[in-house]
Amino acid sequence: MTARKPGQSRAPERAVYALLATVSVVALLATPAVAQDLPLLRGEVDENATSQYLLERDRQLLENQPNQLYPDSALQPALPEDEVRGVDRTGISPNPLESEEQTDVDAETAPLDGEEQAEEEDAPAARVPLDDTATGGVRQPAVETDPGFRRAEAATRQPALQVRPRTAVADPYAAEGIRAGSVILRPSVEQGLRGTTNADSSATGGSATISETTIRLNAESDWSRHSARVNAYATARRSISGQDLDENLGGVDAELDLDLGRELTGIGRFNYEVRPESANSPNIVDGTVSRPLRHIVTGSAGLHKDIGKLRLRLVGDVERDTFEDAELSNGDRISQEDRNSTTLSATLRGGYELSPALIPFAEIEAGRKTYDNRIDSAGYQRSADILAARAGIAVDLREKLTGELALGWLREKFDDDRLDPVSAFTVDGAINWSPRRGWDVRLSGATRAEAATGAGESGSVLYESRLAVTHELRRNITTTAALGYAWRDYVGSDDHDETFTAEASATWWVNRYAGLTGRLAYENLKSTMEGRDYDATSAFLGITVRR
Repeated sequence: MTARKPGQSRAPERAVYALLATVSVVALLATPAVAQDLPLLRGEVDENATSQYLLERDRQLLENQPNQLYPDSALQPALPEDEVRGVDRTGISPNPLESEEQTDVDAETAPLDGEEQAEEEDAPAARVPLDDTATGGVRQPAVETDPGFRRAEAATRQPALQVRPRTAVADPYAAEGIRAGSVILRPSVEQGLRGTTNADSSATGGSATISETTIRLNAESDWSRHSARVNAYATARRSISGQDLDENLGGVDAELDLDLGRELTGIGRFNYEVRPESANSPNIVDGTVSRPLRHIVTGSAGLHKDIGKLRLRLVGDVERDTFEDAELSNGDRISQEDRNSTTLSATLRGGYELSPALIPFAEIEAGRKTYDNRIDSAGYQRSADILAARAGIAVDLREKLTGELALGWLREKFDDDRLDPVSAFTVDGAINWSPRRGWDVRLSGATRAEAATGAGESGSVLYESRLAVTHELRRNITTTAALGYAWRDYVGSDDHDETFTAEASATWWVNRYAGLTGRLAYENLKSTMEGRDYDATSAFLGITVRR
């Protein structure tokens, strides 16, 4: 190309270049590709065929690949033929709206029974979702097709943590006890001082300061079917100043309940108590230095049977009552053998369950009281036949209200016709009521026939009642208030005794092993018989150690 002279224009060259470019583009568009004209190559590309080829390849890969959930083919659960056909191996969920429309169309175009076989043979292959682009990841079947998917439905549902019942918190001040095999022992020792205006609760008693020591032992079984309980105590009282007092008392109470099966229960009871005879006893010997010790041993055995709503009970009782000699101020001793006796009795009760909380009942008791000396020193035969009948009702509202109350009649007929029989209306029972948590109310009453020792005297009937309220101010502070009333009616006479008692106490547990106890008590007796009236006021403060 010749060199361009200075000042010469470039327009002719640009025109030539533009013409050549236009001719080249037209030639390319008008001429077919050489590769497409060659018979050895694939020719024109069909997009639908390509998609179908890729889908078929993916299905073959899924069928031939090992199971990821069950690597060992021997452990892989077999699916029914119908479930295998229904598996969507693409992992793509169908459109729910499209499924509903398809269901309606199928219902409208459903073939008749005779045409089903022909249409199944000519039925086209299942429609393949269009959105099935192969990727580098390994495709997995839908979760619903896993054989273990339905196992979760059989699992037990658990409630939410917020609605689970709360476990009662253990009392931090309760005695732990000592385990001895299948029995739990709870021993305790109480030591304190008592100041009183009447040391022996008698018409001639004086003030004194008394040291009191009490040892207690509670034992309770931990058996699966049967149960046993034992409570024992021993108390020693000694005067430090004031009126002389030196006395010991104690007792043991045991219970055994046996589950014999078939709604049959066996019961056993044993009680032993030893204490000086009460100063207000109608049979106290005047002029004694010390009151005679009295030993009372009682035992019972029986059976309880439930037949439908009928409640039956048969119990046999035995009581042994003995007295030691009384010592006079001059050193002489007076025998009390005339008062020693043994009582045997049997009680049959029948009740009907109106509801689990209400059972009316009736019972009859028959027995015999026999004295060691058939004829006493005064020439009387005091052995007697006993007969009693009662009717009442038992209530059981669990921890809210429990107990029973019975009214009846008691009669003791002496072997000696010179003695009037002891006959009296009776009231017996005990009711436990808990109006609210931390409050316990107990009302109890009993009727007893008391023997006499004087010539021509038949005895007396004693009615006793007591109301006690216990309140837990705090977990470690418990208070109790109690009122008592007793009426003694002398048989064959207009004489009577009236006794009123009141008591208030509180216990503060420093910890589960030690506590402080304080008590205030008042007792007053008024009698129509001369020389029996008295009153006594006392206060006690002590410490209790337990395990």
